[in-house]
Amino acid sequence: MKLSQLTTRQLADVLVQITPPLCRIARDERTLAILDDLSFSGLEAQPPLRAATQLWEKLLPLLLTDLADDLFTVLSVLVEKPVDVLRAQPGLTTITDLMSIWDSQLTTFFTSAGSAAQERS
Repeated sequence: MKLSQLTTRQLADVLVQITPPLCRIARDERTLAILDDLSFSGLEAQPPLRAATQLWEKLLPLLLTDLADDLFTVLSVLVEKPVDVLRAQPGLTTITDLMSIWDSQLTTFFTSAGSAAQERS
């Protein structure tokens, strides 16, 4: 599935399926504590790579351990594979699956949306 090629109805169905697990991740007290600890105002003053690595150093282990069920549920919907298949397949296959849902149209959309937001502020 290419996200940019979904019909509005298909996109709505995907969003309905991934919203509950994404909200559980976003509301998790540990997730919130990690984000609070990193102080996004301080991250803005850092080089982007340093800011990203500080975020991932703390958030990725949490996502891949304690919040893995929700993470795999989201991945399952996006790559259209059952969770048990995702868990059992080689990691490189999962990375390839994730790359297959993204395309240049989405990159262009999010890049232009971010630029427009910066211009408005």
